[in-house]
Amino acid sequence: MMGNRLTELMRSVLQRLTRTLPEAGGAAARATDEIGQGIGTVAGTASAADRTTAFDDLERQMLAPVRGQDLIRTATPDDLRRLADRMSVEDRLGAGAATDPALTEIARRQGFDGLPSLVTREQFDAAEGTELHLVTGESHAEQVISGTYPATYDPLDGSGIHLGWGTAADRPAGPGAVTLRIKLKPGARTVDVTDLAVDSSDRRAALLGAIRLLGDQSSPKVWAARKRELYAQRDVYANLGRFAALRGYDAYFANGRWVVLNRTALTITR
Repeated sequence: MMGNRLTELMRSVLQRLTRTLPEAGGAAARATDEIGQGIGTVAGTASAADRTTAFDDLERQMLAPVRGQDLIRTATPDDLRRLADRMSVEDRLGAGAATDPALTEIARRQGFDGLPSLVTREQFDAAEGTELHLVTGESHAEQVISGTYPATYDPLDGSGIHLGWGTAADRPAGPGAVTLRIKLKPGARTVDVTDLAVDSSDRRAALLGAIRLLGDQSSPKVWAARKRELYAQRDVYANLGRFAALRGYDAYFANGRWVVLNRTALTITR
C-alpha cells in the first residue's frame, strides 16, 4: 500500500514535469515504474512509524504548489498583445463573460492549470492550510478537481477560481449542488488586494504616460504601432486576477472571498 501511494505521488509529479518539459516526457515515463519499484522496496524495509513520517514529508514536498514567476519581467510586447487578443468582446465592453481566455493562457504558461491535491477527508482534516469551500453543481465541481482550468471572468474582484472563506457549514448544498472542502496550501504565495490594486494602477498610469510621451516624439506610423502594444498591456493589467497571475501570485482575498489563480495550490476533498 505504501509503495502504491508513493508511486502515485511520483507519477503526479512526473506528469507535471512532462507538461512543462515535453522533451523529457519519454525519460519521465520510463522512470516512473523504476521509481515506483524503488520506493516499494524502501517502504517494505522501513518501520511503520518511519514509513508514515517518510510519506508525510515526501507528500508535502512533492505536492507543493507550482511556483509562479513574474512574467511581467519577461513578457514581450507581442506576448501581451496576444493575451489581449484572447479577451472576449464582452470582456472589452465590461459586460461580463463566462470564462477568461487571457487568464487561462497565463495560467498555462505559469503551470497554474495543473491539478489540485485530491485527498480523503481524514487527510484533509490533518492537513495544514487556510480552509475554503465551494458550493456548486456537480459538473463544475468535477472541472475544479480534474477538468480544464476552471477560472471565471470577473471585472471587479478579478478573474480566477472564486472560493468562499472558511467552512461551508453555514451554506448547505441545495438540490443538485455539491460542497467541496478546500484548503490553500501552506506556502502559497498570496498578496494583499490593496497592494495588488495599487501596483496594477501604477503600472497602467505609467503606460498611459508612455503613450502620451510617445505621441509627442514619434512619427504617426511608429506611434500607432507602439500605442497598440501599450494599450494591450494596459488591458491585461486592468483585471486584478490576470495581473496577479502574471506577477506569479497564487491567490488573494477580495470582498469576502478568495480569488485563486494557481489550482495546484489547493487541497480538496468532498
